[in-house]
Amino acid sequence: MDSQSPPRELLQAVLDVSQDLNGVALPDGTVVYVSPAMTTIIGWEPADAIGGSVFRFIVQEDHAAVQSALMTVAAGTPIQFRCRVRDKRDQARLVEVRARPLELDGRVHVVFSGRDATDTDHAERARAESEVRFRRLMDAAPDPMVVVQDGRVVFANTTAGQMFGAPNRDQLLGRTLAELVHPDDLDDTLGRMLRIAGGETLEPQIRRTLRADGSVLWVESRGTAVSFKGRSAVLCILREVVDRAEGSQPFEQAVSQLRAANAELTQFADTLTRDLHEPLRSIGGYLQLLRRRHANELGDESLDYIDTAVTGVRRIESLIADLKEFSRIHTHGRPLRPVSLETVVIAAQRRMSDQIEASGLRCRHDVLPLVIGDESQLVKAFCHLFSNAIKYSQPDESPSVTVTAERADNEWRIGVTDNGIGIDQHHQDRVFEVFRRLQPHGQAEGTGIGLATVKRIIERHHGKIWVNSAPGQGTSFRFTLAAVPD
Repeated sequence: MDSQSPPRELLQAVLDVSQDLNGVALPDGTVVYVSPAMTTIIGWEPADAIGGSVFRFIVQEDHAAVQSALMTVAAGTPIQFRCRVRDKRDQARLVEVRARPLELDGRVHVVFSGRDATDTDHAERARAESEVRFRRLMDAAPDPMVVVQDGRVVFANTTAGQMFGAPNRDQLLGRTLAELVHPDDLDDTLGRMLRIAGGETLEPQIRRTLRADGSVLWVESRGTAVSFKGRSAVLCILREVVDRAEGSQPFEQAVSQLRAANAELTQFADTLTRDLHEPLRSIGGYLQLLRRRHANELGDESLDYIDTAVTGVRRIESLIADLKEFSRIHTHGRPLRPVSLETVVIAAQRRMSDQIEASGLRCRHDVLPLVIGDESQLVKAFCHLFSNAIKYSQPDESPSVTVTAERADNEWRIGVTDNGIGIDQHHQDRVFEVFRRLQPHGQAEGTGIGLATVKRIIERHHGKIWVNSAPGQGTSFRFTLAAVPD
């Protein structure tokens, strides 16, 4: 035996523990060897087969196919096929066989490995029958129905094809939600799909869909998690709401007016922040130029006035930047999709590396999960929370923060806990309000928008956020994020 080859006893031990039926036969079907798994699969002992014909165990109707397979292998071609064998109770079992030729002692042998596929075959047939029934039921339903999997339509009934204006329902297959849902409603729809696929039960959603001719249609959509072709999907039941019932037009107008008002507010915030930046830069620049050129001519009191004014300019600039970020959370966010929370936390630490190094902040975190979210916005949220831990740290203790994650049904509960000065219980409900500061300007930097921004980001992710704290005992911010469906 080659020094690199395993001992015969080791090979035999491997065959003995294998759950597959392994063996060797001659081209005429004579069994030379068969592994102990034969007993597990069909109840016969190996001794009952060795020296006899393999056809003793093959269902009569499959003899010709097995004989053809033996001849193919004997001619030098490996093959894979299925056949039915009789177990000791005379019950047919479906076996999936792979075979290849092996020349031994100048004679061709057929080496084979068989795996019991009976249960798999039954499951495949049951799934196929279930899908046929599912399709028939869908086609008989009066409401439009579509099945969405991985953001694409994988099934649609005839009524859905008619509603979307497609010549036939098959033209909807493969279409993405981005092609069928109005852009203003797309982000919320994608988030709902992920939550429903994860097992959540949500109230019906009224949104706009896009027909084949580009026209807009208001529909009420109900979603439920289903299995389609062995994988998780979402069944959407649709119902047109515009021009179907009295009072639908005022509803459309109200929604349209609300969206227009939000757009105007967003535009106002963008214009305000853009137009204020330039004069503020000019004021700050001229004040610093005045200080550099005339420092020798001005007294200490005048220089203090200039420094105070420059500090005020910088604070206003910071306030404008935070307001701009706050106003854009819902309008400039990216679609929610699976994202590594560990990557998010590391990115936040890198973005704040200068502040972390200067303050000596120690950051620790658990092994963090995948969640459904907007990575860029989640990084911003963690930056605000880390900044909060630095600003409100104990004066005689190095700041630290710990990030934890705990699974709860279809969501993750994330904790960001620091060792800072804490928050009095009477003020905890106010920390997420815009411009709400619990410390005077001289004691801690900031604009009072950071935690409000964090809350707005978490709400955009369909989560909840709350705080647990006590004076002198640190603060724990806790929030929920949707888990990636299993």
